[in-house]
Amino acid sequence: KTFKIEELYKFHENIAEDLLNKHHEYPLKRIADMTGTGFISEKELYKLITGKISKREKILEEPLGKFKRDMVKDIFGEEILRLVEE
Repeated sequence: KTFKIEELYKFHENIAEDLLNKHHEYPLKRIADMTGTGFISEKELYKLITGKISKREKILEEPLGKFKRDMVKDIFGEEILRLVEE
């Protein structure tokens, strides 16, 4: 309440919506089909889909770092989060 986190997160709804849309646009089968060509790795593809996601130790160095990290974890899962962390 002190930092008005909920209001700030609502202000950045478009980032969350974008990640949700990408999650729906790229289901696991499509990811597998795309990475199966050998043209792009799963890690590279997820990085393109999710954008830059900082490791926990560096989230303060990136604008909205914690927010984006939490959203990727919630939407794509812990395994994908570990895959795309930089």
